[in-house]
Amino acid sequence: QLDACVEVDGRLLNDGAVLAYEIDRQHSMEKCGAGMGGESMELFGVIESLPDGGLLGDWTVGGETVVVTETTKLEAEYGPFQVGSCVEVKGVLQDDGSLASYEIETKPMSKCTPGTPGDDSGLFKFYGIATSGPGTPNHAGTWEIGNRTVIVTATTVIDEEHGPLQVGSCVEVYGQLADNGEVTATKIEVESASGSCLSADGARHAATLDDGPVSPGTIVSLFGLGIGPASGAMATPQNGVFPTMLADTRVLFDGHPAPVLYASKNQINVIVPRMVEDRDETHVQVEYAGAWSNVLTLPVKRLAPGLFTLSGTGRGQAAALNYDDGSYTLNGPDNPVERGDVLVLYATGAGPMAPVDGQVMTAPKPLDGARVTVLIGGKRARVLYAGAAPGLVDGVVQLNVEVPHDAPRGAAVDVRVEIDGEATPGGVTVAVR
Repeated sequence: QLDACVEVDGRLLNDGAVLAYEIDRQHSMEKCGAGMGGESMELFGVIESLPDGGLLGDWTVGGETVVVTETTKLEAEYGPFQVGSCVEVKGVLQDDGSLASYEIETKPMSKCTPGTPGDDSGLFKFYGIATSGPGTPNHAGTWEIGNRTVIVTATTVIDEEHGPLQVGSCVEVYGQLADNGEVTATKIEVESASGSCLSADGARHAATLDDGPVSPGTIVSLFGLGIGPASGAMATPQNGVFPTMLADTRVLFDGHPAPVLYASKNQINVIVPRMVEDRDETHVQVEYAGAWSNVLTLPVKRLAPGLFTLSGTGRGQAAALNYDDGSYTLNGPDNPVERGDVLVLYATGAGPMAPVDGQVMTAPKPLDGARVTVLIGGKRARVLYAGAAPGLVDGVVQLNVEVPHDAPRGAAVDVRVEIDGEATPGGVTVAVR
């Protein structure tokens, strides 16, 4: 969104634009000269107001201000987004108390009626680190967790399976949100007593932000609290290979260290190691400065392809290049590709191609024996190349395709890729003329 502090890593194009293959929002604004919050939160609530003329802007959900931008992933499975709809909001708490959303889904109304019938005040769920507590034997009293005041009563369920509830614990809070911002907790789950924890659905496909199965060689983003350095760190390849330790941060899959591309206190970008390929599930844990997070158990599948998009959500305009007369320019409504010309797409989730996890690819290497299909506007494109992206890390797949002469024209023409029967999610587009 506007005014967000980001770090961009990418390729400079002939027209001066940058094709970004990684953009990381900085949860600490030190590099940009300002400050912001960074607590991951989820909110169930009824939409009370929407912006005039569309969905982008400030919503009011369950009494809370929710900021929706072009990068917010919107899923209307249980009906349209309108005043009175029940929604689940996932986002990051800002210093002004608003919630910068990265995903909103419509839900059945039962999800927004936790108490008596007609009570639409909303269920509130968030992750936070306990910074102060009452010191009572049964934990009852006033706690400060994240940026919230939490009231614990004698009826609050305390789950201490993964450690004691104490100052410094990373916890998930469920409760009722009051008008003054306080949360009366119905349940508190201790995720980790170390002050470092991964969100329950915090493992997401880096291209699509989906939280489904992981696959070997895929770039994934892990979200949580206290899982890396406050200011964020970008990895630099060492002898052509990305490191498994970055700024005192490492990620283990079944005890095996994985290449780390980026690490911050709330997000880590990592490559799933090839050693998980014959497993049905994998156990992921983060170590930062000697503190261990909770363990996430994730399902594994062989392939999970997803196209990179300019929004970073796996929806909307693809991160695609037009190739013409030896030069590359960024595809988009103001610069559509001609039918019959070459279009370059980028994806992840097609499996590893290098012998070493995290290796930077120095030359083209086609996907071994893979059946690759690309449809543009429902028309089959001729695949000229599908494989490693030279200059980028193993895990990024480059697809060079010839746009069909009968492809539909438009500023947002659907594009889909299928690799060995596994298709990329819908909603990705390119511009064609």
